[in-house]
Amino acid sequence: MSRGLTQNLEHQHPAVRAWETIHENLALVIASCSGEPTGSVPQFSSQQATTITAEKTADGLLTKVWPWTIEKTASPAELSLFRGDEGTSEFEVTATRGDSIPVFSVAGEVCVNNTGSDPTESLTIVDQVQYSVSGGAFQDLAGATVTIVPETQLGGGESGCYPYDVPFDTVADATYRNISGVTITNLDGSVGTPAGPADTVDFTLATDFTGEVNGEVNVQDTNGQAWTFSDTGTQTYEQTYACDDNAGDNENTATIVETEAEAKATVAVTCYALDVAKTAATEFTRTWQWTLEKMSDTLALTIPAGFQYVVEYSVMPAATPVDGDAEVSGAITVTNPAPMDAKLLSVVDTAVTDIPLAVTCAGVTFPVTLATDEKLECSYEGDLPDLTVRDNVATAELQNVSYDASGTPTETGATAFTGSAEISFGDPANQVDKCIDVTDDQYGALGTACVNELPKAFTYSITWGPFQTCGVHDAVNTASFTTNDTGATGSDGWTVSVNVPCGPNCTLSQGYWKNHSEYGPAKYDATWALLPNGADTPFFDSGLSWLQAMRTPPKGGNAFFILARQYAAAWLNGLRGANVSDVASDIQRAAELLDEYDGNPEAMGMIEGDVRREFIHIAETLDDFNNGRLGPGKCDD
Repeated sequence: MSRGLTQNLEHQHPAVRAWETIHENLALVIASCSGEPTGSVPQFSSQQATTITAEKTADGLLTKVWPWTIEKTASPAELSLFRGDEGTSEFEVTATRGDSIPVFSVAGEVCVNNTGSDPTESLTIVDQVQYSVSGGAFQDLAGATVTIVPETQLGGGESGCYPYDVPFDTVADATYRNISGVTITNLDGSVGTPAGPADTVDFTLATDFTGEVNGEVNVQDTNGQAWTFSDTGTQTYEQTYACDDNAGDNENTATIVETEAEAKATVAVTCYALDVAKTAATEFTRTWQWTLEKMSDTLALTIPAGFQYVVEYSVMPAATPVDGDAEVSGAITVTNPAPMDAKLLSVVDTAVTDIPLAVTCAGVTFPVTLATDEKLECSYEGDLPDLTVRDNVATAELQNVSYDASGTPTETGATAFTGSAEISFGDPANQVDKCIDVTDDQYGALGTACVNELPKAFTYSITWGPFQTCGVHDAVNTASFTTNDTGATGSDGWTVSVNVPCGPNCTLSQGYWKNHSEYGPAKYDATWALLPNGADTPFFDSGLSWLQAMRTPPKGGNAFFILARQYAAAWLNGLRGANVSDVASDIQRAAELLDEYDGNPEAMGMIEGDVRREFIHIAETLDDFNNGRLGPGKCDD
């Protein structure tokens, strides 16, 4: 066929179908050759009408057509590989040439001449084979037709010849002719309707072969192979597949170029991976580091010479955990799920980042072979620098192989398969120095503190004095601890600055003191300023100030105020410089009694019995001290 022509071949006989394989498959409507084509769509044009003529040639041909079939197989058709492995399959392509088939056809060309001055429109040529039996009327031979639609139209005065070739099935005792009908849609006198001339030529069947088709064919393979077959034959080639790149069904096709017959083969590649599973168990040691904080509400105090003062202390232990000796251990299980053996080169374990851990696979010397579904059990352990949460990765290295088409393996590289577990830490396996023994160098043993008891405080009091010389004295004491496991020690101290007033070692009466405060009426004695708030300092919890307590008359023999007056005076005498060592215990006992009864006004006025007698006895002793009958003696007012 020449470029620019479209031919439609429709045949029923096997020989004719064989012939079709050498032609392009066209699908235009077959028109009759009577000059009245059917199936055309009227074309209307604004151009001027033109006229055409047509003539043709026709020669009978006999072609020897060779039928071909093709087969393709793959061996092995299934490959089971580990990731990183390769496998080779052999493909066999067989092209089989059958017995030749004679095919009759008529061929020639149709020449069209545009005898007008305007171009043709919708130029179409329908060529039809007709036959007659025993001198009867000619009739169309079914399926023996072709429609030609040129790519370009003929200009005014132009001519064109169009080849055709129509195969057909013969009819017994028939004679043949070939008719070509040419139509355009702008024929003068028929504008808008396909119309035109027809030409008929008689022809006879060829008695000798005039040509051969597909005596030799070419085969193209999607795997890149190509062969030429001139007779039945077989070609083989090999193709290599890799995991995971070629996992799945790998279909390929061999095609006879001339007939488009094809054969497919598929190699199914299944890729396997070693299963690496692992556990991670951790342990660490927590060592407790202890500190002590010794505290008191008293930083400084003023006490008379010869007097003792009780200072309240508290010691607060604190513990800080320091974690170390971190370790991880666990099991590594490598399983071969594949239907073939796996050769393991090694099993290693690493705590990310780059902390190698010792792996033991008892009784195993690498390389080791695992059969299908066989497991390799290993264990690992190692030290870690800290308790950071990190991944723990076990790696099993597999020997990769490349299989040839017969299944024989050749060792190639190696592929690593991994499994991981998180390394995290819970409670410590061991705890060191959970408890301490606490002592005070002035008090003695305070007790034991353990981390599960915190927060915990030791409270206690120490009596300082008597100091016999005036001036400032540092009352220093230290609390210490010793841990129960390692014997680690620590301490904290507290210093109270004790001021022992320097002044005349003599005493003044309570009457003197209640008149010489900052409120008068007598001249101010600055000794009052040694109290925290002077004369306004609260007197225990009585609701009265020191001055108010001294000025409250002991109506009805009120033992509380009788003692309060003398206690306050004795204390002020000591602050002024008098040595109170002779009555220090009485002053201390007076403070205890006054503190016990200070918060209940009714009780203060109803102290009876032995308690009242003690109140009065101490008051009398302190009165003797304040008036110089006891102790250093009375001052000159």
